[in-house]
Amino acid sequence: MTGYTRNERRRIVALGAVLPILFSIVGIVVVLFWSADLPDPIAIHWSASGEADGFGPLLGLVLPVAGFVALFSVSLTVAALVQRAGTQTRFLVGTVVWLAVFLTTAIGGSVWMQRGLADAADAGSVLPWMPVGIVAGLLLAVPAGLLTPRAPLPVAVDDGEPPLELADGERAVWSRGVTPSRGILIFVLAAVAFAAGIVALASTASDGGPWPAFGILAVAVAVVGATMVWRVRVTAAGVSVRSALGFPKFSVPLDQVEAARAVQISPLGDFGGWGLRGSRRRFGIIVRSGEALEIERTNGRSLVVTVADAATAAALVNGLRGRAAAAR
Repeated sequence: MTGYTRNERRRIVALGAVLPILFSIVGIVVVLFWSADLPDPIAIHWSASGEADGFGPLLGLVLPVAGFVALFSVSLTVAALVQRAGTQTRFLVGTVVWLAVFLTTAIGGSVWMQRGLADAADAGSVLPWMPVGIVAGLLLAVPAGLLTPRAPLPVAVDDGEPPLELADGERAVWSRGVTPSRGILIFVLAAVAFAAGIVALASTASDGGPWPAFGILAVAVAVVGATMVWRVRVTAAGVSVRSALGFPKFSVPLDQVEAARAVQISPLGDFGGWGLRGSRRRFGIIVRSGEALEIERTNGRSLVVTVADAATAAALVNGLRGRAAAAR
């Protein structure tokens, strides 16, 4: 359960769902008022250079966008409501408001510039409307995000796992791999396959061939891979978390550890999703739900990584920390 009051939940729904859907509806109504001044069919698709290259009915342009905005708004609002901590709620609400305004403005602009034309092929470039949509989205998304309430941060109520007893001079190392759950892995592979299909389809109409686009896709896949498979190590030097590619790497020196504990993590509820996630006091490496190792720093911030056998890792961290403190 979140710490939101009833009024705070209503505000999240109003800003994250009602506002973007209402903005989209107003945009559709305005566009429909222009229908008598538009060519038939109108331009509904533009090439990478911004020129019209696809034509169809007006509703074929505005209804899919409205449906997407509605689905996206409701989905992210639900995700925001299940937040248990941090600032992710503000980010989610701001994102959905920005996307709704950007899409509605860009689509509205692309229709507005076709008013009075006899042939939609004479429509100019749609590219100038992109920065207009971006700026308009930010002008509404930033205030909406700031007005969104944040779930209260969790307060640690213990000093972590009981420390592992270590003799003077005894060496101990804990290491464990971190991989995504099967469901997340299937989702990522499906997304990559879908993106590859889109790239292949788009490249058939491009003179440059598919290789530049596939190169960009390969880089994106590498970045995603670097944030989904990790190795966690606990040594006398502290805690380190390194991706399968070697970068990025995160570490907490032992003398900066306040406490270590095993916790249960809900990716959506605690961090707003999967991957590298940040909030006011917690930074998470989240690739699955369930058991996680939380390292609380002396500065009040925490590093959280989802990993099996987190209790053993936390006990070793606390044991090493206690032995180092006793030796000082």
